[in-house]
Amino acid sequence: MSDEVEVLLVQLGSTVTLPCSATDVVWRKDQIKIYDYGEIFASVSSSRFSVKDGDLVIKNISADDNGYYECNVVNGGPRIKEYQLKAVEGIFDGFLYRLYLCIINVWLEKLTVRMFKL
Repeated sequence: MSDEVEVLLVQLGSTVTLPCSATDVVWRKDQIKIYDYGEIFASVSSSRFSVKDGDLVIKNISADDNGYYECNVVNGGPRIKEYQLKAVEGIFDGFLYRLYLCIINVWLEKLTVRMFKL
């Protein structure tokens, strides 16, 4: 189990894959179950969300996708990985990106940031 939240800055309209190190998993968004035993729940769009080998794939990212995602082992197992997804425009403008990282680093001790671009 990891205590670290990985912050993902994702450009609006792009596709992101949230890796999980297990295949029999439950995915939650903001503590609400969105995937379990091969089923995508109605709380998310099944045409944009899918799970492959335990990894959550979200297509055509929108602001509604912002939030905390966590991957757990089925049957109430421990949390494997947690992500904070932030869909943004203009992330690849160097100033905005550097400013955002400075703000995050002030508040968090452990931080991993990945960017996704179309």
